[in-house]
Amino acid sequence: MKKTSNVQRPTPDAQWKRRAWTAIFVLICLTSLRAASAENSELLAASRPLQEGVPQVAVLRLRTLLNGNLAPADRRAASAKLGEALLAAEEPEEALKVLQDPQLSDLPAVRFWRAQAFASLERWAEALPLYQQITADAASPFHARALFGQGESFRALGRLDEALKRFALLFSDERWKERAELRSIELLLDKQDNAGARRLLDKTKPDALANKKEKRFLQGRLEAQLNHRERALELFRTIFRRPEGATRAVLIATLCAAAETNLQLKTPEAGDDPLEDFIEHYPTDPALPTIFAKLDQLYRAEPAPSTQELSRWANDSVQPRRALAQWYLARSELRAGRSENASRIFGLLRREHLKVPALVQGWCEFAQLEIDQERYDEALAILEEARAAHPPAEVLRQIDLIAGRAQYQARHFETAARTFEKV
Repeated sequence: MKKTSNVQRPTPDAQWKRRAWTAIFVLICLTSLRAASAENSELLAASRPLQEGVPQVAVLRLRTLLNGNLAPADRRAASAKLGEALLAAEEPEEALKVLQDPQLSDLPAVRFWRAQAFASLERWAEALPLYQQITADAASPFHARALFGQGESFRALGRLDEALKRFALLFSDERWKERAELRSIELLLDKQDNAGARRLLDKTKPDALANKKEKRFLQGRLEAQLNHRERALELFRTIFRRPEGATRAVLIATLCAAAETNLQLKTPEAGDDPLEDFIEHYPTDPALPTIFAKLDQLYRAEPAPSTQELSRWANDSVQPRRALAQWYLARSELRAGRSENASRIFGLLRREHLKVPALVQGWCEFAQLEIDQERYDEALAILEEARAAHPPAEVLRQIDLIAGRAQYQARHFETAARTFEKV
């Protein structure tokens, strides 16, 4: 005997309504998925130039995308990608402004890019704890890169032994092995551990051309530390005579090391040509202040240095080469006892008001020259311009010290006393 079911069957009208609501729900879901898919495709399209090596274009596209209506999750993803693109475009300060948004703090990539931004700004004490948080998670996709960044942070903070330990952890990682070994060799040379540097140099067999060039540079450094200066110079020359493949950092370090070796060999006139060639071919390079400073050391050591190149660059329009050439030409004129000519060149430099941080030291020299010529008000005005450039604390102290001298020699004793007390 069949049991009678107590469940009431839905009426045809109720069945129709249920099907209708199901269809509407499915339609809403499909529409949402299509919208999300469209937004994701827009984000991928805006980010694509970053992978193609043109992060500036990605920055423009991502900013445009963020000005539109995005779902919260997509907005966070686009903001994080914008921070990464700004960092790749060498705008770490702007990247930090974006990445410090609290709404991005739980995204795994953001902590790493913030660490990288701090490192780019040489704010190593702030970068280090972020790298440490990332390396605590062995499964993080950024683990190896963060480990290298941690080593770099320790190196910059002078904690060399800790840096060496971090780099050693990467020796078994094929992607990072060469870079970690080369950085370790550099640290061993910094510690004057020539035997340890030699052992690791002999073991390191880089495949990448850039790493081969860096190994040669480090071999040159080792030979120089062992007082085999001619051999060191020979190794350095093979790099800057055929710089193809060398990174910019290695090329600049090689030029400076070669110049220093020539100074030690008392052959400064043999070392200025490579530096002059670099300045000639890279008139806007950010490392020009370093190159000019090393060139000036060579000129100082030469019995009869030529100022022909400095004079030509000082009359050129390309910056910052023009401004730096004017400063060092004025300095050269001072060494030659031609103070009025030096003052004239400094005056030309001052009128251009080029904001190159390295030039603040030039303003200090100009102010001292004006004090020597008893033009105290001019000296103080120059120092105020130098102060407005927001130089580092040690340079500010130098500015205050020179200002105190100017005030004292101008017989403004109370003002001078306050300035000296500040120093």
